[in-house]
Amino acid sequence: MLQRSYTREQIQRLFHVIDWMVQLPEALEPAFQAAVVALQEDANVPYMNTFERIGHQKGLEEGIQRGREEGIQRGREEGINRGHREVALNLIRTTQLDDRTIAAVTQLELETVQALRARADDPDQHSDPQQER
Repeated sequence: MLQRSYTREQIQRLFHVIDWMVQLPEALEPAFQAAVVALQEDANVPYMNTFERIGHQKGLEEGIQRGREEGIQRGREEGINRGHREVALNLIRTTQLDDRTIAAVTQLELETVQALRARADDPDQHSDPQQER
């Protein structure tokens, strides 16, 4: 195309139109990308649309992975918090420890321990720490 005196911008626009009109099967994408890279190297013409799409896909995959990692971390934190609540509830039920001591031992806020004690002392309340959030 450069030999026919198309400008780089015209070539890029043409590639964008072709890319927009023709959706290659995923199996053919690598061969197409290799051909575009070869053309770029030969003619020194940047074509970004396909690579932008690849970059977008990689960004999506990285975002999904980061989301998974954050979800796992949040799940761990919630699990630890539930464990602390269970320990606090067991201490409330089986010992004479005061709320401040239980809060210090379980690393829970004093208000959380007080709420757990109020629920444990009230027979009409469900005191399952898994339900506490």
